[in-house]
Formats: sequence, C-alpha cells, structure tokens
Amino acid sequence: MKLLVVSFCFPPEAAPRSIQVARLLRHLQGVETILVHGKDNRARFDPTIEPDAVDRIATRIQVPLPRPGWRRYVSAGADRLNLPIWNRVPDQYAIWRRPALQAIGEWWQRAARAPDLLVTFGNPMTDHLIGLAIARKFSTPWIAHFSDPWVDNPYHRQHPLDRAVNAQFESAVVRTADRLAFPSEECAEFVLRRYPDSVRRKAFILPAAFNPDFTDRASLEPDTIVLRHIGEFYGPRTPKPLFQALRTLEDMSPGTLDSLRVEIIGGAGPGTFQAAGIGELRPGLVRTRPHVSHRESLELMSAADGLLLIDGPSTTRSIFLPSKLIEYIGVERPIYGIAPAGPAATLIGELGGLFADPSDPVRIAEQLARFIDLLRQRRAGHSERWGNPEVRRRFAAPEVARLFRDEAAALIGHRAEPEMAEPLEQTA
Repeated sequence: MKLLVVSFCFPPEAAPRSIQVARLLRHLQGVETILVHGKDNRARFDPTIEPDAVDRIATRIQVPLPRPGWRRYVSAGADRLNLPIWNRVPDQYAIWRRPALQAIGEWWQRAARAPDLLVTFGNPMTDHLIGLAIARKFSTPWIAHFSDPWVDNPYHRQHPLDRAVNAQFESAVVRTADRLAFPSEECAEFVLRRYPDSVRRKAFILPAAFNPDFTDRASLEPDTIVLRHIGEFYGPRTPKPLFQALRTLEDMSPGTLDSLRVEIIGGAGPGTFQAAGIGELRPGLVRTRPHVSHRESLELMSAADGLLLIDGPSTTRSIFLPSKLIEYIGVERPIYGIAPAGPAATLIGELGGLFADPSDPVRIAEQLARFIDLLRQRRAGHSERWGNPEVRRRFAAPEVARLFRDEAAALIGHRAEPEMAEPLEQTA
C-alpha cells in the first residue's frame, strides 16, 4: 500500500496534530508513505515528539512556509481590525498551498508508481485544499481527516464572509473525498449535519492514540497529593471553574485540600490565571508552569496522583474529544474532567473517572472532593494502574493504526495509473 500523506504539522513542530499524525504513521504496518509536510520557522519545536516516526517514512518532502516580510505587518493590521478573509480562508497557512502543490507535482513526475491512496490531515484545513487539487487532477482515492470542525468551530472567530467562503471550500472537500475521518461521532455529526446521506455515509471514526511504548512509571511525591493539568487555555476554555471549586472547598471543607497541590502546565494568554481568580486561593495550592517538552509532559502525567481535564462550557452536547485526554489514558492515572456532556465526559466515565459540567460549580466542587478522596484511597492501597483496560485498548496506537489501515484497504481498488499531463499547481 502506497500512501501520499499531506500534513503541514509534523515533528519536531510542537503541535497536537504533529503528535497524532506522526504516531499514526509510525504504527502503520506494510505501508510505503510519501509524506509532504511544512516547516514554520516561527513555530515552537520539540525534538522529543515521536523522534523515530520519520524512520517509517519512505519519502519525506518538507516544504517551508513562505514568510515574505510584508506579510507579517499586513497580518497584524488585519487581525487588529478584525478584517475578514485574510488568514481565515481557510486559515493562516493558505500561502503554503501553492509551493506544496508544486513539490507534489515534481515528485509525481519522478515517481515510478502513483500512490494508491491520498490522505490529508486538517487542521490546518489548507491541507484539504491541497488534497482537493490532487484528487481532482488524478482521481486518486482520498481520505480526509478532520481533527476539528472547519465551519462553526466555537474556538475560532469567523466573520460572516469567512464562514461563507469556508463553507464552500468544506463542501467541495467533503463531497469529493471518498472517506471522511473524525475523532468522535459527535464531531462527524456536527460537521456533516448540513449534508445529504450520501456524504454522511463516508464518515468513520479515527480517534487520537496514545503511545503504548511509554512505560516509565515515575514515583509519586511521598507527602503530597498532586493533581496536574497539562495543556493550553484559550477561547472559552479557562481554569476558572477549577479555581471556583477550590475556593468552595477551602470555605466549606478545608480538610479536603490538606497536603494537596494542583499544577497547571502549559500555555495561557496574558492575565488568564489572574482573571480566573488564582489570586483568591491560598498561596501554594495552585502552581503554574509554562510549556514543557512532550517527553517531560508524559513524565509529569505519570508522576501525578490524578490528572485534570478542563474544557469549555457548551449549551449543547460537546463535539470535542481532546487529544490530551487520550495521552492521559496512556499513563494510567485517574482522570477528573470538568467537561460538558459529550465524547470527553463519556470517555472519562467509561474509564472509571469522575466529571462535572463546567457550568455547574456546585457539582464541580462535589466531584472534585470525591476525586481527591479517591486518590487518597489509592495511596493507602498502593494502587498503580488505573482505567478500564478494554476502553484503554481502543486508543492504543497500534489499534488506531489498524483501524485506519482497514479503512484504507477497503477503499483502495484496482485502478489505472494516472499520468502527469501538466504542472499540478496550474490545475488547483
């Protein structure tokens, strides 16, 4: 099986998409992969992200993201004025489309055999527009994977004009692609709700995966119960519900917080923690740290008594299944989720964890107290591993790779070799 994979994100770029794409490709068996990925010199890099994934790539084509000097100033002005289209249709990586298509066209002309299957990974959604050009030119079977919604994503700010143009792009992609992969049923339903059954039937679920090869078991701190949250806060995702719950427990049941430390590790906008009320908590109860490497994040997860997931509120059933939750599953530590009804809360419950809706402060405090008590009981019983093993198995990287390979094999049929008639970028 020969795959042509387009993913702007790939290690060592420090992005959740880099981790998941590299992990999937590393665990695919019997596959020849031609990978086209980007390079953004302004991105944060992390050499600990799946460092051996590239060893499984037969051909790696790295296409740098163009960075003309004038573009930085235009982008800053457009963002300040909230102008439509610029960097939003489909996203800030749109400028990468043309050089990526040119590189793919040059490779195709030299290739001894055309790929059996095209796979594109969005975000960024520019990857799917590259896939659209390839599929239209060569009629190559195509799987398009969506980590998030393209249109109506509550974490993205969109002008009505942005939404209108992106809706046209999305429609072209989902109608042209042969199969559409999503991390959860809820995400698939949300994205495809406007489309006919003929399009909806293309969907299949391909979740994020954890690396079962990570087996380090760090020692717990002897006299402290440590809860850790690892990840970023942005948009409606904020630590405020957690801080409110801690204040409630300090007032109503201060003994619950004895020997407890909460650590928040990762990025947040300026003033996020102050606005959420961290200054109203007793000193030392909550500690914050900036980004750490991927390897260190796994070590910190494994060295915690419990792990915290915090998601934004939702007036309807949530569609998001954060990849960080899947990383949590891999280290087998108890999980407490402040998350609305949806795939994340459901999965935490299936594993045996606790959760509460971010809009219910009383419930959050009650469940947090129960969770801390659970961790103390585990300490007393010297428990190590945690989580329903059958649920965990579904998210192990070899299992997710097998699901993908089965879908790919079912899609690929006998076909004639397409021929290169003209430069690919001219047909996009």
